[in-house]
Amino acid sequence: MKTKKNRFKLIILTIYLSFFSTFIFSQNIEFVDNEKIKTVFIKVDTTKAKIKKNDALAVIYSKLKLPKDTELKLFNKQKGEKDKLGYTHEKYKQYYKGIPVEFSDLRLHFWGEDLISSNGNVLVSTLNLKTKPNITEEKAIQYALEFINAEKYMWEIDSEEERLKKKKDDNSATYYPKAELVFCPDILNLSSEYKLAYKFEIYAKNPLSRDHVYVDALNGSVVCINPIMVSVSGSASTRYSGARTIETTQNGSVFVLHDNSRGGGIETYDLNNYDSFKCC
Repeated sequence: MKTKKNRFKLIILTIYLSFFSTFIFSQNIEFVDNEKIKTVFIKVDTTKAKIKKNDALAVIYSKLKLPKDTELKLFNKQKGEKDKLGYTHEKYKQYYKGIPVEFSDLRLHFWGEDLISSNGNVLVSTLNLKTKPNITEEKAIQYALEFINAEKYMWEIDSEEERLKKKKDDNSATYYPKAELVFCPDILNLSSEYKLAYKFEIYAKNPLSRDHVYVDALNGSVVCINPIMVSVSGSASTRYSGARTIETTQNGSVFVLHDNSRGGGIETYDLNNYDSFKCC
């Protein structure tokens, strides 16, 4: 009896998803092809029918036809919080066989309990890849450091390590790289093929750089490098000299007063040794 009920529910859900796929989304889905990853935009015609928040992800799965062994996991911390216009947003990361797919994300936008639109980048091709590394994390770190080839790294400087611990209020905080296993495209070889890779954040002091470095977990080659820190020129109002052009460095989602364009670099800190305005 229970099996019959489950089959009945599955039939109803299939009919339900097919209805939404042909009725609500017609002519409102747009793909930008890039072989394995697609940039997608979906707009819901709410004048015809409404997709409730609890049903939204199932409908998205059906419409995008995601490959077997993939799933979307919520990872934004602001779930349920309204923006200035009154919308709420959910951000998902795609996983393949339990391992995150790098550079994938899908955002769902709601007005009240109704799905309005969705956009992001999703993997649409099956990855027939190993999920277990051939090399150790320690070996992969060495390959990453050889690739960056810096003279000095932040975790080798005691004062920088102490500043980080104070900034995070965590005595275990360190700049020493920690590995995350991901699937990543082989960008350095101009290939769209995905590789099982170790992802490291490498923060070098001399010369100054901060990058995500991806090391093939099977053979140790570097397949991708993604800069975290970039220099940006801007205008600032000074107390005595009026408006002046300054050099800043982007560090994640914030900009800090680090100027790498002159001498050995100029870094500005407040009286608490913080380099971010948010900490002042």
